[in-house]
Amino acid sequence: MIVAKIEKDHIADKFSGFESLVGKEWEANEGEYSGPNRHFRMYDDDGELYYEGWLIDDDDAMVQSEVLRWGMWDSGCTTLKILNNNNEWEQVIG
Repeated sequence: MIVAKIEKDHIADKFSGFESLVGKEWEANEGEYSGPNRHFRMYDDDGELYYEGWLIDDDDAMVQSEVLRWGMWDSGCTTLKILNNNNEWEQVIG
């Protein structure tokens, strides 16, 4: 089952020569995580927006952690925010 997916790659859009990561997916075993789908944004430590997508917002934020760990390793992202029920971007981890 797909638990997260990148839908917008701001780095590839901004700079030529970067391969777009739109469509990158994270998978888990069926039923391993449950929760509502939320939009997410990942930023670097300067507040530059790198990626947008959706993820399953599980109670322990394990999916968020996995996505942010990848973002740290791949692109130097340090912050992940989700769109909460009040339509506000909220940092839960990072």
